[in-house]
Amino acid sequence: MSFTEIYTAYKTVFASTPWFGAGVLEKLQNYPDEVANQVYGPHGHSVGKYLRLMLVWRNYAIRKLAGDPDYKITLVSAEDFPPGEEGLSEVLEQLKTN
Repeated sequence: MSFTEIYTAYKTVFASTPWFGAGVLEKLQNYPDEVANQVYGPHGHSVGKYLRLMLVWRNYAIRKLAGDPDYKITLVSAEDFPPGEEGLSEVLEQLKTN
């Protein structure tokens, strides 16, 4: 799979209309900001935490595809799961612009 194909697939699922319905961005824009840091259940994680994780790993993939062999992320660390208390709209804006 080429870089262009990967990029197009990601863009379609994230910001467009994939075969399964609304894209990720469209779905998440319908939720209020407060939902970003709510944790459901004793072993759950917040939507904001997963979105920050998506941002970290998307940036990782971009750096690797751009040819940076030295870029690394330590798994199960603050680098992998960055802390944050941003509202949902702030995290989504980061995902749209980064």
